[in-house]
Amino acid sequence: MLIPSGRHRPEDLELWAELEEADRAHGERLLRSALPGRAAEAVWRFAAGGGVYCGLSHGKDSCVLAHLIHLSGLPVPCVHLRVSPSHNPHCDDVRDALLRLLPGLDYHEIPVDYGDVYRRGLPDDERDALTDRLWRAGFAEAARRFGGRHLSGVRASESGVRKLRMRRWGLSTGGTCCPFGWWTEADVFGYLAAHGLPVHPNYAMLGGGRYPRDRIRVAEIGDVHGNSRGRAEHEEEYFGDVLRRLRAR
Repeated sequence: MLIPSGRHRPEDLELWAELEEADRAHGERLLRSALPGRAAEAVWRFAAGGGVYCGLSHGKDSCVLAHLIHLSGLPVPCVHLRVSPSHNPHCDDVRDALLRLLPGLDYHEIPVDYGDVYRRGLPDDERDALTDRLWRAGFAEAARRFGGRHLSGVRASESGVRKLRMRRWGLSTGGTCCPFGWWTEADVFGYLAAHGLPVHPNYAMLGGGRYPRDRIRVAEIGDVHGNSRGRAEHEEEYFGDVLRRLRAR
């Protein structure tokens, strides 16, 4: 269920309709496979003892994870680090849709304020180092409040580092569980389509096909992570107004 946005263009929506049709077909096959059941079992085994929280970005993987937690019936706190002033406004749209579809989800937000860092007008690398420190402090606060063990939507196909992590540790370690860590991008979008779960608008901001959706990020705007993969160009094209406000601070 793609969340609508005024930033979508007709050519984006035309391409998205084709992708979504393939997602629905793949999702039907996925639900007949053993993968969803294995992921649900991994969530249950890891979280049943308590002291576990889940981090949600409101991207595709975290929406799958929230649904698996909802199905488990376990009271796992789902935590979103809500950054400012670079918050992606569509994350709130996904949040609201997700909470309507999954009533009873134990949802929390932890504010992470980058305002002072932005006001200092630092070079990108210095600003990035300071905001990363504040981001990590937000996760430390989540662990302090809800427990030191963490359910994650990390998947091996996202990067070489994550693939190495999955090969070494598998789905679960003592402190972290990645219940669908071996799923593909097609599996994730298929699961969302099969269950009618919300899809962040960013994934359909495709530049008429110039931006592969597996490279599109949904988190804060203006972060330099991933710029070498076209993130900077994508944000300039679709969120130029937000970037200009951030630069003017």
